[in-house]
Amino acid sequence: MDILLAAVRDAIKNSASLAYLQGANVIDDELLPPEEIGWPQVGVKDDGLDNEPKEFQKGTEILRVRVTAYQSVLLATPGASVMGEASLGDRGKGTLLIAKDLKTLLHKNKLGLSGYYLARLKKIEASRTIF
Repeated sequence: MDILLAAVRDAIKNSASLAYLQGANVIDDELLPPEEIGWPQVGVKDDGLDNEPKEFQKGTEILRVRVTAYQSVLLATPGASVMGEASLGDRGKGTLLIAKDLKTLLHKNKLGLSGYYLARLKKIEASRTIF
């Protein structure tokens, strides 16, 4: 799992299409993004391991990773953290557009890891505010 988390984090950090992010880090808790990095940023966290995959996948493990986009709620326009604030350029992208950029980068991307046979996006959860 540690190799996968590092690979996802590094893919995000090194992506030209995500250069507007202030950081991408492995995090301990989705409710506690590192504020000192700035906004927007992405957190990468382990989301479990499944040792009982479907019958046709015997002998494999399914590793799940949660990738969370964070944007400041202190943007001038109400709802801008979700919808974006154009006056800030790419740094003002809302979480919906950040999630779209992350999906483009990560869906079906095995990140060059040997022994990994499939990579897919399972779902994008609804936006929420954290304090």
